[in-house]
Amino acid sequence: MKKHILLIFIFSSQILFSQSELKVLVFEKDTKTTLAFASIILEQNNIGYATDIDGFALLRIKDSIKKDVLKCSYIGYKEKIINLTFPKKDTLKIYLESEHVSLDEIIVTANIDSSNGEGLIRKAIDRIEVNYRKELSNLETFYEEKVYKNKKLIELNQSINTIIYDGYPQKRYAKRGYKKHRKFDTFDEYKVLISKNPKAKLLLGNPQYFKYYNSAKDQAIIKTKRISDSQSKEEPIPTINGGPLALTALDKVKFLSDYLDPKLLDKYDYVRKGSKIIDDQRCFAIGFKPKSRKKVHTQRWDKKIEFAIYSGTLYISKEDYAIVRIESTLEINESIEHYKNNRSWQVFPNTISALIEYTKSNDNTWRLKSIYSYQFIKAGDSKIHSIMNDYICERKLIVFNQSFTDLVEIDIKKETRLLHDVEFTNLRNFPSNYYKELWTKIEQLEQVPNLSEKEVKDLTKKFDLNEQFMKNN
Repeated sequence: MKKHILLIFIFSSQILFSQSELKVLVFEKDTKTTLAFASIILEQNNIGYATDIDGFALLRIKDSIKKDVLKCSYIGYKEKIINLTFPKKDTLKIYLESEHVSLDEIIVTANIDSSNGEGLIRKAIDRIEVNYRKELSNLETFYEEKVYKNKKLIELNQSINTIIYDGYPQKRYAKRGYKKHRKFDTFDEYKVLISKNPKAKLLLGNPQYFKYYNSAKDQAIIKTKRISDSQSKEEPIPTINGGPLALTALDKVKFLSDYLDPKLLDKYDYVRKGSKIIDDQRCFAIGFKPKSRKKVHTQRWDKKIEFAIYSGTLYISKEDYAIVRIESTLEINESIEHYKNNRSWQVFPNTISALIEYTKSNDNTWRLKSIYSYQFIKAGDSKIHSIMNDYICERKLIVFNQSFTDLVEIDIKKETRLLHDVEFTNLRNFPSNYYKELWTKIEQLEQVPNLSEKEVKDLTKKFDLNEQFMKNN
C-alpha cells in the first residue's frame, strides 16, 4: 500500500511540475553573428535567462502556461518583444537591431583600414596617450543608484560630485589602488559608515562583481545628495556599495583593463562586426569574447583581473582610433563558479553588464562621458542565497564637464565630503546635505535623466518625494 501511495505521489509531482523546453538563438541583425549573454525574460513564467557564449539559451516552460511574452535585450540594441504560444518545437531565432545603425555609413573611401579586430584594438591602445589627456583634472558629475523589486522602483540615491581624476593611461596602479582601498579604518567617518552597513544578505559590493580600483589620486567630493525612503519591507533590499568611484574604476581606457589589457589580448577573440555611426563619429565595431572558459579559482586583490571574463562590442573612431563606446557583459558560467562560492558574502547577479561612453572635447582630445552598470538578480534558491523577489540594480555616472585648471586642493584626512571607494562604504549612509535649489537647476540639464511617471508613483506611495529627500537629509 505504501508503495502505491509513493508511486502516486511521484507521478502526480511529475504532472504538477512538468515542463516543456524552448530553444532560443539570438543574433545581431546586420552581421547575423550570435550575441553572447543577451538577456531574455518570460513575463508570465516570471523567469530570466542569458544566452551562452554561442548566443543560445534553453528556456524551461511550465506546461500550465500556454501563452507568454518574451523580451530580449542587449546593451546598444533595440529590445525585441515577442508574443509566444506553447508548445513550440522549432528553435526561436531572434534578431536584434542596433540602436546606432545609419545608412549614411555606407561610404566608399580611398583609405580603408583592413586590419583585423585585434589589429584595430592594438592601434586604439597605442593611441590612448594621444587621444586622451595625461593631466589630472576635475570632473563635474551626476551619480545615480536605482533599485527595482519585481519591476517597481523601491530606492533612489543621487549625488552631485566633483571627481578629482588622474590622467590617461594608468599602467601600474593596482597595488596603490588596493592600499588606498584598505585604508578606510584610519578615518573615523568610515567606522560610522561600516557600523550602519553590516554584511547584508543582498550586498552588491561592486558594479561588475569583481573588484576594480581607481588610481591613488582619484577622489570623489560629494557636494550634495538626495535619497528616497526604502519602499521594501519584506526582505533586505540590495545594499549598494562604492559610490561614484566604483563606476569610474570601470573606465577601461584609462586603466587598460580586461579586453584592453595588452597582457590579455591573446585570451580574447576580436572580430570586426562592420561600422556604426555614434555621436556623428564613424566607428569600427569590434566584437570580443573569451577564447576559452578557463576556470577562475582565485583573483589577487592587489592585481588587475587576469582572466578573460567579458563579451561585448568596442566602437573605435575611424578618424583617430579613439575608443568611443564600450558595451560589455560578464560571462556567467561554470568558469567562475568556484570564485563565486568563495565570496558568499556578496550576492552574485544573474546578469551583469556595463556601458561606457566617451566624447570628443573642443581640443580634439577625448574624455569620459558616462558609465552605466546593470545587475539583475533572479528570485530563487542557490547554493548560497535564497532570494524571494527579482531585483535590478542600476548605477549611472554622467560627466557634465572636465576642467584642467583651478583644480580642487584637498586634505584627504580632513575633507569630510570625500566618499572613498572602500569596503562597505555606500552613498545612502554618507553624511551630506540636500540643497533643493541646486537640485532644481540640475534637473533642468539635458544630460540628467528624469524619472518616469511610473517611477515617481512607485516612490511616492506614502508621501511626496521632496519630503522624503528633506527627511533623509
